[in-house]
Amino acid sequence: MRKILIGILLGLLLAGIVYFLVSKGKNSGETKTSETYLITNQIKNLNKMVVVEQDFSFMEKTKYSYKVLGNEVSNSSLLTITNTKTQLSYDLSQMKYELDTVNKKLTFTQLPSPQFQIIPSVEIAGVDDSFINRIKEEDIKSVTESAKKNAIAKVENNKPQLLQRGSAQLEHNLNGIFVLARNLGYQIEYPKQTIKP
Repeated sequence: MRKILIGILLGLLLAGIVYFLVSKGKNSGETKTSETYLITNQIKNLNKMVVVEQDFSFMEKTKYSYKVLGNEVSNSSLLTITNTKTQLSYDLSQMKYELDTVNKKLTFTQLPSPQFQIIPSVEIAGVDDSFINRIKEEDIKSVTESAKKNAIAKVENNKPQLLQRGSAQLEHNLNGIFVLARNLGYQIEYPKQTIKP
């Protein structure tokens, strides 16, 4: 009985050692595959990302005057409020990268260019016109278009600051990938810097 029990224990021990050796050989390949999957999946989960959004408003008053023989007889005014929403986004599906599993290196070769979206909306807040000098529909359209152009010009003047904030926010958002890759022992080459594990 004792010999049978020792035989069973030796058999189980031998089976355990064989299983351990076989699974260890498989796990090294599976580890690289799972690391690759984790990193590429994290990158693919990033699609279009809005990184900076800015809203601003301004008010304009446009005056129309009616003159007779050089003298102002009547005046009218149009008050507009312009609300503008600006978004800076990156289409991260256009990002290009190389993943070297042998040397454990993640290289970002191309980052997408930023995309601006400017959405101005103009409201007529007040109309003050007289019987002689009526504000026409063409005047309202002209003032509305002018207000939209002024809003776009203000955003264009503020574009360098938005780009700087957007670049910093993009790097912050990509930090999740950087942390994951560093934890897996990968060196990261980002267009601005090299990040070592």
